[in-house]
Amino acid sequence: MKRILSGACSAALVLALLTAPAAQAAGTIGVELDDVPLAFTDAVPLAQDGRTYLPFRALFEAMGAGVEWDAATQTVTAVRDGRTVRLTLGQTAVTVEEDGKTTELLTDAAPFARGGRTYVPVRFAAQAFDAVVDWDAETRTVRIVDAGRLLDEYDGSFTLLQKMLDTAALAWPDAAHRISGSYTSSALTQTSMGDLPVTMTGTFTGTEDGAASAFSGDCKTDIDALRAAIVKNEGDVIDTRIEALLTRFERFSFSTILNYDEGVQYLRSDNLSEFGLSAAGGWAEGELPAYTAPLPDDARDYVLTLAADCSLTGSDSAVEAVEALFDGLSDGAPGADSGVLEAGSRTLTLNGGALTIETALGEHTARTDTLRRNARAFTLTSENVTRTSSLTCEITVRSGGEAPAHHP
Repeated sequence: MKRILSGACSAALVLALLTAPAAQAAGTIGVELDDVPLAFTDAVPLAQDGRTYLPFRALFEAMGAGVEWDAATQTVTAVRDGRTVRLTLGQTAVTVEEDGKTTELLTDAAPFARGGRTYVPVRFAAQAFDAVVDWDAETRTVRIVDAGRLLDEYDGSFTLLQKMLDTAALAWPDAAHRISGSYTSSALTQTSMGDLPVTMTGTFTGTEDGAASAFSGDCKTDIDALRAAIVKNEGDVIDTRIEALLTRFERFSFSTILNYDEGVQYLRSDNLSEFGLSAAGGWAEGELPAYTAPLPDDARDYVLTLAADCSLTGSDSAVEAVEALFDGLSDGAPGADSGVLEAGSRTLTLNGGALTIETALGEHTARTDTLRRNARAFTLTSENVTRTSSLTCEITVRSGGEAPAHHP
């Protein structure tokens, strides 16, 4: 996986397929595959613990897969187009085998047996075959779009998108490597002391790979501008306590670990308490921001990911909406070294050896990334009622270096 954003990367993708078919009878659950309702005879869909389960044979056979049940191991096996998917009763892991490689999809739902039938969680089972799945609570309908099957018609047509992803790979190599960079953070915040400007600059060094980043840095705060704003807004109110706090923030150091696989970040600094953070053993722990999602290195995988994020509100057909996304991303220019692609909240622009990715993060927040060979930069801007802020970061990538620590 290539990661678009350094430190805290691109936006987490959310399944949002919404259409409006006829309502189901009260208490029943409807299922549609590629806009066609599925019929169930002796076993019907069930809702349990916030998940929808389908009888495994009806689901997989409708998707064109061969199905087997191993009573000894309590395992369901489905095979389609060289891909083998296995689910075991009582276990949340979905095993996928393809081209001699085995991967596990960790889920929060496990298959179970009831009334002599085996039920599988529809979302995870269908996604194992590259389908897009959503639940419409209003009509109690599960909608499945077999995006993997639809995408077969587009294979080889995403040459520009693949070139963009290859450019991104140059800025974020898989192997462990060293990083160094500089940053500027500015914010104008409304407080009880009026509008206060906070500008911080600094540098950092560390190591990273596809799973984590670990780096340390320094920070310098423009306390002269902060002090001047306080005096302008409040008069001569800076006493020894406020001055001591300003001095404390004038220069300080920090260390951080970003664990992408677990979605956790760790921070250590002498000023944690002033930031409103509590720490155990000197480290504060929190979730990575919502936009720390990986970017697949293969165009087909990326298009499938975007299909899962495709909003179908107001659309008459889930299939047509996904096909429209595929059409918008396909191209016929194998040698193109420039171009623009729009996909949901992202706009990707390739211009020679540079890839720019603009991502709308919602709530008046946006991020712009520029990726080049062995270098990347990003700007994160945000605006709300009480605060306007911007963070700009320049990063240089160098070969060598050990894999970063994943935990303090």
